[in-house]
Amino acid sequence: MTGTTRYLLDTNVLLYDPDALLAYPDGEVIVPISVIEEIDQFKGEVTETGRNARLVSKAIDAYRRTGSLAAGVSQPNGSTFRVHIWNHDSAALPRELDMRRSGNRVLACALQLLEHEDARPLVLVSQDTNIRIKANAMGIGAVSYESERTPASELYDGWGRVEASASE
Repeated sequence: MTGTTRYLLDTNVLLYDPDALLAYPDGEVIVPISVIEEIDQFKGEVTETGRNARLVSKAIDAYRRTGSLAAGVSQPNGSTFRVHIWNHDSAALPRELDMRRSGNRVLACALQLLEHEDARPLVLVSQDTNIRIKANAMGIGAVSYESERTPASELYDGWGRVEASASE
């Protein structure tokens, strides 16, 4: 996998679009174990976020049945997917950042991947502006997740309004 870009996905990306796991063909998609833990908190909600949490969990469970999530499994689009378990003690986050905050744990995971794994490019993908700002300040490449997903509020809801005169 020489040169393959690694994409580290934040929780908010997966809760926004469960198909984000497949958004990076020919790359390596990495999800920190803390993201799995956070997604678990939303599974019971009767909302779009809860639905997306369940879809992500089911997709990851399907990958689990094909191989080791720690080592990485192949996805249908040519990318690989893995869950990264990072070592809290070796995370070199600035002490101003509270490790109880989920976004900061994702940043710590990104730093650890940059410092302790191979030199392939790493991109943190997050919908959180402040996480992207902090990532940039720490030398981590970060982008907002872009998809062609249509927001539910813009979908046809089964009816429309038409103005007409009494004679029409």
